[in-house]
Amino acid sequence: MNLAVRLPLSLMLSLLVSVGLGMAPSRIREADLVWRRPSVRDVPTVFLRDPGDSFLLYEFLAGGLLIDERNTVSLMDEELASTRAAPIFLNIMNTQFPKNRAALGKMLQEIPSSGETFEMDIFEQLLLASVYTAHQGHTSDQTDRQLWGDLFCSLVAPLIRDLSGKLVRC
Repeated sequence: MNLAVRLPLSLMLSLLVSVGLGMAPSRIREADLVWRRPSVRDVPTVFLRDPGDSFLLYEFLAGGLLIDERNTVSLMDEELASTRAAPIFLNIMNTQFPKNRAALGKMLQEIPSSGETFEMDIFEQLLLASVYTAHQGHTSDQTDRQLWGDLFCSLVAPLIRDLSGKLVRC
């Protein structure tokens, strides 16, 4: 059974635009990833490498994601799925963060709380884990929906703190 979800675009758009505008323009892709379709061993662990990537990530999320019963993520939009960046995005979505509440909670406990800006890999894992968590909450029964919702808030709070410096209480 495949379940599709479209995230609240205003939340994802504001997070992604903030990321895109705040990134250092000196980060560039490796030349071999631009000229050929990357293999799994070539795939970086960070998708957001330049400001244009944040808009592409927004397109992937706005186009919709399919998450099957084994929690494998794929893109609904076939045209977007055929882009060079799609395998990188899907590899990160499917391998870079845990897919159950207990492991996601443990990941949150390991996030630095020093107030310093997150490294891009940590920021991206929190962002994509919040996308996954929103999907799980949307497709769960009422009891699990509350648990996933609480976890979603806990994932988004450090992102908001990192972007704006404001504390969010869940």
